[in-house]
Amino acid sequence: MKKLLSILLSLCFCLTVNACNQSDEPIVLTILLEDSASRLEANFEEALKYANPDKDISFNFEYLSSDYTERQTQLNHYRTEIMSGKGPDIFVLPTWDTEFAYSLSGDRIERKEPLFTDLNNAINNRVFLPLDEMIANGKHLKLEEHHDVVMNAGKNDEGQVILPLLYSYELILLDKNKMEDPNISFSNLNDFLSCGDENLIYTVLSGSPRWIHNIFAGYIDYENGQINMSEDKMYDTLSSVADAYLRGDREAIYYQDYLGHPLSNESLYELNAAEENAYPFVVPNVEGGITAQITVYTAINRNTNHPQEAFNFIELFYDKEMQRNDKIMLDNGNGYIKLYMDPLLLGAQSGIKTGKINYSDEIYFRSYADIQDIHARITCARFTTKIDTMLCDLWFNSHYDFRNTPIDSTDFPQKFSEVFSDWSMMAAE
Repeated sequence: MKKLLSILLSLCFCLTVNACNQSDEPIVLTILLEDSASRLEANFEEALKYANPDKDISFNFEYLSSDYTERQTQLNHYRTEIMSGKGPDIFVLPTWDTEFAYSLSGDRIERKEPLFTDLNNAINNRVFLPLDEMIANGKHLKLEEHHDVVMNAGKNDEGQVILPLLYSYELILLDKNKMEDPNISFSNLNDFLSCGDENLIYTVLSGSPRWIHNIFAGYIDYENGQINMSEDKMYDTLSSVADAYLRGDREAIYYQDYLGHPLSNESLYELNAAEENAYPFVVPNVEGGITAQITVYTAINRNTNHPQEAFNFIELFYDKEMQRNDKIMLDNGNGYIKLYMDPLLLGAQSGIKTGKINYSDEIYFRSYADIQDIHARITCARFTTKIDTMLCDLWFNSHYDFRNTPIDSTDFPQKFSEVFSDWSMMAAE
């Protein structure tokens, strides 16, 4: 009995010593960002110290390269690490970008493939740490102060696991003075396409091909691994949009001098400045409402050994001043630290913040009602996927033909069928 008691006391002592040693050891947090954010490393480091003032923390910033070959090597490395129970502590990353670019020589530049090719699969596979308890005890993040539909996209049955930072929708500013009915409104895509104002329809459709994926809401059924809209129904919807190109008078367009796409804070300021004559148009989806694309997010790796310290940092992005401006000024006692949330620095082409305070009547005093109306009509928010980029590319390469030729007389039907087949296989993976 004495021997057993001695062993237990020794074990307790060892555990106590280990716990003390562990608490005294410096904490190392690894943060993964796009290489565009590398020049902000000093700011991020100071912000991490500010968020955890009582901790001995060192930092390891890692960046995804813009070079295609190097990036693929990195992605394979990180994916293997995460699957083996390791990987970065914090992710601050963009989703797929539906935009694409060309080099000066005219060659197509490959899109930057994100770490998680489909974030919804990563959410369902329990890659990210549940945050509800830390949010409840947090200082800066109050979910009710943010767009609920957008934030809900980062939830699963464990609660909030991803925090959207920026989201986007395609905003086109029209000139009320040129419109037949400057007070017209549409609840869904079919209402818009059958409104009878063919010049309005043509103007909107000609504005940009980038919104085409947003006419569908959540069209992937992740639980059952399939596309939840039939090929025929999806094609018929796209066909109705393509047919509308042929009906407009190309001499009559309703653009304002200010065109606000892709969406940014600048485009909302343009709307505010032109409020008297501007009609803010967002293409509605088939189901009714507006689809928002989440372009940048932050999350904590479930494998992290330091969840609270990681959360203390990421919730700084939801400080009221950060939501009101492009940066917050943190007073660390030795001056001010700048923490930025700029789409380009975070690897996204566009996006506005989730916080409702950013769209107050103080900032957008003239267009406040319009902006609130747009945000109230967001019924679906989702992370951009490879499927979205495939649809955008297909549409972009074909939509000019629709201005002169019926869709069934082009090669679009065959190409769409091929792409839909690829989608079905991707959804089942």
